[in-house]
Amino acid sequence: MRFARWILNQADVVSLDPQVSDANAVAIGDGKVLAVGSSEDLRVWIGPETEVLDLGGATILPGFHDAHGHVLGYALSFAQVNLVGSGSEQDAVERVVRFAATLPATVPIVGRGWDQNLWPERSFPTHHLLSSCFPHRPVALKRVDGHAVWVNDWVLSRVGISRGTPDPVGGQLVRGVDGKPSGVLIDTAMSIVEHLFPQMDDAEVLPWVAAGLKRLADYGLTAVSDMGIDPLSYRILRLLDERGELPLRVVGYLDAQRFLDMPVSMYPPVTKHQSGDVRFTIAGVKFYQDGALGSRGAALCTCYDDDPDTKGLLFYDLDTFTQKLANVMDAGYQPAVHAIGDHAVHVVLNSLERVLMKPGRAGLRPRIEHAQIVLPQDLRRFAALGVVASIQPRHAVSDRAWAGARIGKKRLENAYLARSFVDAGVSIALGTDFPIEPPDPWLAWLAATERTDLDGQAPVRGGSERLTKMDALIGATAGAAFAAGLPGLGSISPGKWADLTILNLNPLKQHGLAADPWKILGTMVGGIFVKNPCGTSTSSA
Repeated sequence: MRFARWILNQADVVSLDPQVSDANAVAIGDGKVLAVGSSEDLRVWIGPETEVLDLGGATILPGFHDAHGHVLGYALSFAQVNLVGSGSEQDAVERVVRFAATLPATVPIVGRGWDQNLWPERSFPTHHLLSSCFPHRPVALKRVDGHAVWVNDWVLSRVGISRGTPDPVGGQLVRGVDGKPSGVLIDTAMSIVEHLFPQMDDAEVLPWVAAGLKRLADYGLTAVSDMGIDPLSYRILRLLDERGELPLRVVGYLDAQRFLDMPVSMYPPVTKHQSGDVRFTIAGVKFYQDGALGSRGAALCTCYDDDPDTKGLLFYDLDTFTQKLANVMDAGYQPAVHAIGDHAVHVVLNSLERVLMKPGRAGLRPRIEHAQIVLPQDLRRFAALGVVASIQPRHAVSDRAWAGARIGKKRLENAYLARSFVDAGVSIALGTDFPIEPPDPWLAWLAATERTDLDGQAPVRGGSERLTKMDALIGATAGAAFAAGLPGLGSISPGKWADLTILNLNPLKQHGLAADPWKILGTMVGGIFVKNPCGTSTSSA
């Protein structure tokens, strides 16, 4: 008889398998779940080489899967000046000055994390203060959402940006009252200055990515959907996988903007998790159809409440985008589309409606990333078309200081949805959008189930959009696996991969904000412990 490699015993097993109930043990072998049940039932799986871990009442969950993150951006955020939480333009510049003092004088300065909505003026910074501190050195500082970059005059002059420079399609050069570019470039305009800030080579990037992935695993994640794989991150992740050095699964979505000059036939091929050892795969292609609310780049049906001269930026018209979707789907790639504003979401759904008329494409399970504002008539179209809503509940908390003024009370009724998607029969997948938000599943859980943060303050959209604890857990496990097209993950079921997260408590039994944050005791990917819970090992159950 076949025996188990591991028996995880004396545990509270939350399997998310409707065929399993009241289980307290899991048998694992050859990277997969062999059986789930009682300690007594699983004794038959114990052989001479089986290790039995007594978990002392800890909770075993299907592995946490962050449905939307950015691995390279997260990893490199630790190599750049961190502007998250800066309280003003002055504070941000002072941070840059301190960081620059640690670098050779000729090295370009890059950073990320500023949010003008949290500053007293709530207006975009200008190049003037930055230029006075760095008159002869290139500086590029990305906004927290990655959809705008703040540069100094050295950069503007070097690339020839002036009063007469037109805004590119899908982008904007923010200008002062005199019409001159002020130093902030939004969305596609950012590409104008990218060549002044050469990327690190593979050897330089690799240790940062390896360290970043370890940090993600330490949060209890066993998988992430990496939204925006470029050629560099593809090479790094593939190399780490070949070396057996990935501590979690990475489901990659190729950044369509980074592969613009390459025909679809030349894209890295779609791959699947064929074994417990293969941890990096390519599932689809990530498109951007608009920008972000924080920089007023999200494409709205009507003008912003706090800027009546703009509706945001739509990247592609209906016909163009429909053809792009058709090209990648016919090549077997799952489409994942960034769409935040209600107009962008509407156009994407219209394109998908056209594209999905062709047989065979529906099985690719299209997903819309963020979907932060959705027209009431579009809500049920998600379910009708089989479109997954990939959402990040933390944004409803982080945007609370400014979103109401930006989009107005009426539009806010259709924004930051979660419960409404579930009630409409839409499949949801939950992520954090790291590094924009922390990749901590506990904080995401609070935002999803309590619609708040550790400070207990109300979000921009309140309690009516709370998810039940079970819906939140499904969204962070089975829902994320479903969205990524991974039928072998998402529940603790015989025959599925043994990807597990082990906590000190059962989150389904916690009550309100008074509950203590959970502790990650262990994680397992493909039957291999990434973090061993250090239970008592014995030879029998």
